[in-house]
Amino acid sequence: MTAKQMRRNRVQPPDISSPEFPVPVALFSSRRLLECNSLFAEQFLPVGEGTSAGLSLQGFLGAHNASFAKELGRLVAATEPARSALVREVGLPGREAERRYLLSVLPVVKDEKRVLRIVAQDVTAYAQRTRNAEEAEARYRIFVENSATALALVRDGIFTYVNKGLLDLFGYMFREEMEGKDAAQFFPAKERKLVAEHARTVKGAAPVPERFEATALRKDRHRMLLEVQTEPLTIDDQPTLLWHCLDVSHWRDAEAAVAQKTRENETLEHLLDAIHRSVDLADVQRLTLVAAIRWLGYECGGVFMPGPDGKSYLLETHERLPAPLLSALHELPAGEGLMGYIAKTVEPVRVTLEEYPAHLPFRSLFETEHIHALAFLPLVHQEKLAGVLMLLTSKVQDAPAHHPAFLEVVSRHLGFALEKAVTYAGIQRRADGYQNAIEQLASIVYVAAPAGTFLYCSPVAEAITGYKVRELAATPDAWRAIVHPDDRSTAAGRISRQAAEENAFSLDYRILPKGKASYIRVRDSICYTRGADGGVQTIHGLITVLADQPEIQRDAAALQEVRQQLTDEQHRGMQLLLLNEIGSGLNGALDRQSALELVHARLAPRLRIDAFGYDALASPPDILKRIFTTLGTLPPDVNEPLSLSEGALPGDHPFRPVLETSEPFVGTTPAFGSVIAVVVSVRGRMDGILWVAREDDEAFTASDLRLVQSIASLLSTALERIGMSEEALTKARGMVTRNEELNRFAHVVAHDLKEPLIAVEGYTKLVLEDAGDGLDATSRDHLQAVMRSSTRMKSLIDDLLLLASVGHTAGRESTVAVGPLLDGLSHDLEFFFQQRHARLEISPNLPSVRCDATELGIVFRNLIVNGIRYNRQAAPIVSIGATCDNSMATFSVADNGIGIDPADAHRVFDLFQRLQFVDEQEGTGAGLAIVKKIVEANRGRIWVTSAGGAGSTFFFTVPLHG
Repeated sequence: MTAKQMRRNRVQPPDISSPEFPVPVALFSSRRLLECNSLFAEQFLPVGEGTSAGLSLQGFLGAHNASFAKELGRLVAATEPARSALVREVGLPGREAERRYLLSVLPVVKDEKRVLRIVAQDVTAYAQRTRNAEEAEARYRIFVENSATALALVRDGIFTYVNKGLLDLFGYMFREEMEGKDAAQFFPAKERKLVAEHARTVKGAAPVPERFEATALRKDRHRMLLEVQTEPLTIDDQPTLLWHCLDVSHWRDAEAAVAQKTRENETLEHLLDAIHRSVDLADVQRLTLVAAIRWLGYECGGVFMPGPDGKSYLLETHERLPAPLLSALHELPAGEGLMGYIAKTVEPVRVTLEEYPAHLPFRSLFETEHIHALAFLPLVHQEKLAGVLMLLTSKVQDAPAHHPAFLEVVSRHLGFALEKAVTYAGIQRRADGYQNAIEQLASIVYVAAPAGTFLYCSPVAEAITGYKVRELAATPDAWRAIVHPDDRSTAAGRISRQAAEENAFSLDYRILPKGKASYIRVRDSICYTRGADGGVQTIHGLITVLADQPEIQRDAAALQEVRQQLTDEQHRGMQLLLLNEIGSGLNGALDRQSALELVHARLAPRLRIDAFGYDALASPPDILKRIFTTLGTLPPDVNEPLSLSEGALPGDHPFRPVLETSEPFVGTTPAFGSVIAVVVSVRGRMDGILWVAREDDEAFTASDLRLVQSIASLLSTALERIGMSEEALTKARGMVTRNEELNRFAHVVAHDLKEPLIAVEGYTKLVLEDAGDGLDATSRDHLQAVMRSSTRMKSLIDDLLLLASVGHTAGRESTVAVGPLLDGLSHDLEFFFQQRHARLEISPNLPSVRCDATELGIVFRNLIVNGIRYNRQAAPIVSIGATCDNSMATFSVADNGIGIDPADAHRVFDLFQRLQFVDEQEGTGAGLAIVKKIVEANRGRIWVTSAGGAGSTFFFTVPLHG
């Protein structure tokens, strides 16, 4: 190399140990390390070795970079000056592991020699992030391609891309069947205009993300309700729409089913609460009719009961029936016409007048009275028709529509209440008869407490003893005081012999009637009634004057018969009260387990049992699975699941005849002792077996069987209601999950949409600021229009999110004082009022209402701001007032603005409906749609009155507090 060339290539390196090199840097000759800074030494030199370690260029680069080392050697030996640094990303061996570095290599002159200055920048993390991004992009591409989520790209109404999820949704196999095709052709003709509007893209426009629903056609021509979320994108410099498609057919069906089930459950709860308030027959009939009219949505009706001869039904109770109907329907034959039809089907019937069978009478009468819909509910108890409930309405639009299964549940509950009242009335009549019979006896009939105090004493006692009944029942010693002193120890045997095992005996002693000088001899025939623990609960007795022995025997026999009848009636009455308790308790049961627990808790103290259980029928497998049981000392194998396969259930098992015939079993078995087992059916299908057992062989009575059957009937209706509630709850949970997913999706989409808008707005602002006067007026106007559009689109996204969130704030209702709310709102808008020279007038003494305070503030803010914004007056004024009725407050928000043409008043609450040009007025067109949705979500309504140019007054209603 000549001296001239040396001077030309001489580039003196700076001091590499200076702070201006915050990265590893070193000087290399073609063979070895000449010099390096501390960072280079820390990363590439062995521990404890300095710059004189003799690190070669080949050793620094590693064997896998041998070609790069040769290239650097040629660079040192070159005579031509380097115009720029050589930059290369390589992997270098370090002290711990190989890492990625970006090497910047430049030939320089050091001590009259040409050497290489190498600067190493660690890019391991950056390279890893780059690889991760590339891998994520590849994974995301695979995910989108094979995702079950239906996605498509639409440009100018044409599918430019569809993924596998969309193909599966529409039932196609190959992309060619959809890509390149008009998106509207996959929808019915009446939907294509809507689809075309949401599939149109315009270059240079700023499309808004939207959601729409339309009926779509699968390849097999099956229809589905499709929800499509559109998101604007730019692909290959062309405006494109991303379609996210979702089949919501089953969700809409589920929403309707949940709403129906919820209404039916609420209705059933109100009905049951009303009909179980009394056991009096007249009250039950009246309460049943009034509750059914109110909660089933009818206007009038009546209750028909079987006549004495059983050949007709009599209208015993009615409510608001027109006189012509009352006259014509007061008695109907049992075997023909309306009652004959109901008696044959024993199923609830709900028809409109157009559906009313032509062969049945009274159609013309119903037409004359403008009846639109009729319902006949057979009041059934234990498969017997106890009566018929008739409901009528003249409303056309609001004709009640209930699921047949629900009406059947209602019929059974009402039938049980009616039968319970009929039974109670019969018991009461018989009890009155027995009371009269007792009072006709010549002997004293009494019931006493274990201590001896009379609880009841027949009126004949006054004629025999001369004392008033109340005097004899005052204290335990009142009767002892009239007993002869020598016989008092004998008379005391009524109490003292309770510890013995005998339950019936007689005592003879003397008593002194009031005002008499001589004693009379009486015989006290005593019978103890004992409880389950063996203790005496009551003492029943017959006191007869010992005069005529045949008369005594007659009275004793009559008393024994009456006592037995009273015992039977008392037993039936207790069973009736027990059924009433169980029926009322089952109304509040939320699941099968709690229902069975309640039945056991009520039944066990009233019926001596050692075991109680419920075996549910599961299929498949075909087994009886014991889901509830309480056992005494019964064998453990009775608690095992029972297989119903052929030969698996022993022939002597008490459940075999129940399963084979569906008839109840009552009897004794070796494993159980005495058993009652009855079928529980739900919706016409066997659900399981309810059984009770005793360890000993004391047989259950026919009365016990009737009691368990009645309990099974109550349990059947309760399980049916619980099943309906669980179905509604399951569907409601699915809806909540879906709504949460949609809300998250909306917020993610909104966030992703606002990010590019913020970037567009920011860069536009930078161009306007940096370019200064270099832009012409037209260019500045265009850029300012871009900024205004970006700002408006961000506001529109926020409004759409707000609109989507309205109605999802259940449980946030509170009592809101409107006056203080408006004072705070006025303070927040003070700067806005000053800008527009506006004034807000608020009436004093505004009411408190029941709603969500935040949403009510949004309503007032939108109406106030609109009244000032759409106003050409020098001093805009908005006035707020209110009026109240029994349950609602009506607020008015009046302004002196530009007004609304009455022909357009119905459009102002529609989404994106703005009656002024965008360039003339601010706003997104979503404000009043948000207001309307909030008001309706809070159980109110909104309307507007206006004349063009004369201001507008918006009215809306909100429920009052309490």
